[in-house]
Amino acid sequence: MSAQSTQSEGLQGVAGIGPISPIGDTSQRPLSVLLAAIGPYELAHHRDRLATQHRHKLVQAYQRAMATGKRELAFLLSEALTARRAPLPPCFRLDDAHRVADMAFDLLAHDLQWIRTMYPEQWRKASGSYASLLHGEGDSWLPRAEYLWTTKHQAKTWILVRQMALTVDQQWECNVLRSQPVRHAAQGLRYRRVKTHKAIMAQLPEAKRRQGEGEATHTLERRYRIWLCGEMTGRSPTKTARLYGLWQDIDMRTSTAARDLDWVFYNVSESRGSRSAKTSKFEMPWDMQ
Repeated sequence: MSAQSTQSEGLQGVAGIGPISPIGDTSQRPLSVLLAAIGPYELAHHRDRLATQHRHKLVQAYQRAMATGKRELAFLLSEALTARRAPLPPCFRLDDAHRVADMAFDLLAHDLQWIRTMYPEQWRKASGSYASLLHGEGDSWLPRAEYLWTTKHQAKTWILVRQMALTVDQQWECNVLRSQPVRHAAQGLRYRRVKTHKAIMAQLPEAKRRQGEGEATHTLERRYRIWLCGEMTGRSPTKTARLYGLWQDIDMRTSTAARDLDWVFYNVSESRGSRSAKTSKFEMPWDMQ
């Protein structure tokens, strides 16, 4: 049985395609090589199937693929989560339980999928050859990204961020493509969010007296998520509403985001983080699940 047919058979199952059957240790092999081994016809077939799947199923399959090192599957699932009508930013896809230390490049590739799709004109702002990472047909950018990662930027993603002229907001939507100040801010809020969530939910007994338990719980959880998005966007109601809408796949009114931001700020002292002078933003979470 050929390598291509073995991988193709392993694609069937979860969310339209299941775990790709590895041929030996794939962790050190270039992702572009692994994808090429599947073949263009099979890749197109599986992409078509993934495009019809519900978002929550794609997220669950993506998390499993990342946790088990199924690199080709994770790439295709990330592509589907980015290209669909309701795209999900990379920063909202994983928690610590689903992160794999030796898949940092894969996360970078998923970030690049996001920037290429959501900001198709970004390549015009990029410097020199870095523009080739942000435009071009198909997966032609992937070998170039692998070359830059292995030869120059594995521990210096800030160089990629600078050369591609990514804004702070764009960086926060990503997992790896972040400058050092944004990375530090994300790590800080990673710890703050736990006590903030606890403090918000401590308001539940009072809220239940006005709304009933189910509605009160929903409202407080929404306010917590709005607060997280606000931390990512400098408490801009417009940007908060957009980011929350992407996360939850809903249309969020700016007025609702503004009201929830104010409620948390004035009622939950634990939510008031210090503003970063370097990023002109509040601290933000590293991951959001």
